[in-house]
Amino acid sequence: MTAAYAIHAEIHKARPDVLCAAHCHSVYGRAMCAMGKELDMLTQDFCTFYNDHVLYPNFAGLVLATDEGKQIAACLGDKKAALLGNHGLLTTGPSIEATVGWFVLLEKCCQVQLAADAAAAGTGKPPLVIGEQEAQSTWEAIGTKNGGYFMGLPLFQVAEREFGERTYLGRGLRPI
Repeated sequence: MTAAYAIHAEIHKARPDVLCAAHCHSVYGRAMCAMGKELDMLTQDFCTFYNDHVLYPNFAGLVLATDEGKQIAACLGDKKAALLGNHGLLTTGPSIEATVGWFVLLEKCCQVQLAADAAAAGTGKPPLVIGEQEAQSTWEAIGTKNGGYFMGLPLFQVAEREFGERTYLGRGLRPI
């Protein structure tokens, strides 16, 4: 069994609403996951993940058994994203576009969070954090499945222009 199967299969079993899951060991994602904390709501982009991401802090080496995949799926719950402690990022979604769009954005948010935290450590002044009401209303505007779809769609349009026909949706699948 591969690590990818151990994680993704259990997420799909636990979440029938998930069409796609993306996981990668990206540079800023891994650095953020090593910090062992969730994202602060620092910009409107971060609000895409307001109350919609979790930290899975239980790194136990390579995920080679479904038990660990079940634990990750349980921790993820109904959220769209997880920061897998000492590991990498994970996003899920109702479409390929939303999942990929959220993954790319999550990596960028990790980059900004790390830069803001470093600046704060150097100046002694904490970053400004968006209030809960503002974060919630922003999530309602951009954090939904349709927001995710339209966030990821341009990435696929660029790929289509560069590589040709839009074949990544597969047979019978349509955007939401």
